[in-house]
Amino acid sequence: FSVTVSYDQIADLELIELTDPGTMISGGENRTYYWGSWQCADGGTYTLCATKKADVAVLVTTQQGEHLVFNYQSDDTTTSLLQMFTELLANRESTQAAA
Repeated sequence: FSVTVSYDQIADLELIELTDPGTMISGGENRTYYWGSWQCADGGTYTLCATKKADVAVLVTTQQGEHLVFNYQSDDTTTSLLQMFTELLANRESTQAAA
């Protein structure tokens, strides 16, 4: 299972609670992970790749309005990953603006 989104297609990043992923449309789930296409309570669909060990996740919204949700290892690690990812995107944007 893999998903690829180019940097220039990312419209927004945010940290969300992931205590209930919703309903699996396709993909899978085991003791440790969720993955695939999921539908949340409000009826929206999203792509998920997450560990059950963390209660937070990164929500990536693309320019086309697609939603991708992922986390890594723990709440603290996921939060740190979002901070580093946000800094990377800001640096790329400022580098591109200067060029």
